[in-house]
Amino acid sequence: NLLELYPTAAGMPFFEEVGGSDTHIARLYARPNLRQKYVAPRNEMERKLAELWLKTLHIDRVGINDSFFELGGDSILAAQILALVRKAYGISINPQDAFQAFTIKRLAEMLEVEIRKQIEEMSEDEAQRRLFEKN
Repeated sequence: NLLELYPTAAGMPFFEEVGGSDTHIARLYARPNLRQKYVAPRNEMERKLAELWLKTLHIDRVGINDSFFELGGDSILAAQILALVRKAYGISINPQDAFQAFTIKRLAEMLEVEIRKQIEEMSEDEAQRRLFEKN
């Protein structure tokens, strides 16, 4: 099966439709042995990013200090992660900055800095409107 040879391709929308909904979920790989021990996500943003990495890398668990590249990710998949982050949060993260130490913890910190900047630049009215749009 082509999708078993290329597990990352199985998560792409095209293959999801072709392969059926459970094709890419059926095979999760164990987290590789890394230098650092597993540290679970500590907040909502880290949990959402970890979920994104799990779906992209097909690994059963991802710690916040795990390097995306040590987990088997490549720059193309990392760029896809940043595109999904931009879509979800409306924030563009510079790939060169992100890829220096591409971990969930660092990506979450980078996003939080950008979100704070956006909030500080908003007028009080705009901040209130944005707050109530989400709910």
